[in-house]
Amino acid sequence: MTSSGGDWVAVPVPGQPDRWDFVPHEQPPSPDGSPGRWHVVGGSGTEVGQWQWFPTNPLPTPPPPLLFQSTGGQAAATSVPIASPKRSKKVPLAIAAAVAVIAAAATGGVLLLSGDDDSKHKEEITALVNYVTTVDKGEDVCTSHLTEDFVRTVFGDVATCEQDDSDDDDSDGATGALVENIQIDDEDATATVTVRGGSTDGATGTWAFRRGDDDVWRVAEWRADYLRSSLERTFGEKYDSDGPDDPFDNPTVRSCVKDRLLGQDDPAFLDTAHQLFRNSQESSAKLLGFMAECPSDTEGVSALRALFEKGFRASAQLPEPITECIVLGMRTGLSDEEIKQLSLNRGQPAPPHIQARIQQITITCAGSPTSFDPVPEDLAPGPDLGV
Repeated sequence: MTSSGGDWVAVPVPGQPDRWDFVPHEQPPSPDGSPGRWHVVGGSGTEVGQWQWFPTNPLPTPPPPLLFQSTGGQAAATSVPIASPKRSKKVPLAIAAAVAVIAAAATGGVLLLSGDDDSKHKEEITALVNYVTTVDKGEDVCTSHLTEDFVRTVFGDVATCEQDDSDDDDSDGATGALVENIQIDDEDATATVTVRGGSTDGATGTWAFRRGDDDVWRVAEWRADYLRSSLERTFGEKYDSDGPDDPFDNPTVRSCVKDRLLGQDDPAFLDTAHQLFRNSQESSAKLLGFMAECPSDTEGVSALRALFEKGFRASAQLPEPITECIVLGMRTGLSDEEIKQLSLNRGQPAPPHIQARIQQITITCAGSPTSFDPVPEDLAPGPDLGV
């Protein structure tokens, strides 16, 4: 070596401030012929720094986990699939399709009505609500038995409205509903609906209805009080977990996310609830954001990061000491917001600056000071690293 030029580089050290190493432009030979760079580590004043070998890409950069995935979407092979919140076709909170027909029409029977118009309309609305809360399929109803505004506001489009949840458990569905306080104003009506049976048993609040030119009542709106009550129960004690990999399996985390969801004002809450119906990117972003605000069982680690770390440990396929070192390094080298964005990217490669950061953490954790001394006897000591 004949020159003393080089660069200072920051090396992440898990749980500590970054360490600054000197990397000479003119490098001694590789200890084993593999690609990499020698760093001069430590040293100050008259103390000589230590040479340390950093192999290039000693281990593959770990892929970001996919915390939530949309219905019908598939995670990449290197991603960590985590179940998203359920969209039950049987529960009015998050049904995959909704039916609004009177019970008599569905069963082929004849509904006997009194001559009083209000009484007739109330019976039709009551039958309609009970059918909606117990319906099994909705492929035939979204364009004919829900108002167009309802479909557009809640589901976004007809295709999403008609989408069934193939994993739905019929045994967990509602068995009916109590319909009270029906108020009819010409072509519009409201009622207080209380769900009976199923995972949202006892959920109660306001439904709105509209009667069309064909004299048929259709569901026009689920108001905030009803959706709040439904979500309160959906994320409550009867939550239907998919098992330990379900992001809301932990009741403490689930309760915290629920409190933040319900703590929004009505406009924000309704927007979130409607996005949940659609299983949209926006709903995932909201839930991930709530999880980032919630603590985990590990002090100083959010529920979001804990879920990320659990997925990373399962997918890294590295020796445990290296895996744990990388996990600790990412606690200072990767923010919760970046974890959220990696998840929302649906398994796409991480941005280059994040890849470089994770790679450096991996190199630091996988590489240890080599026992081979690359410095020839006549080589001058490494640069003074004193400040």
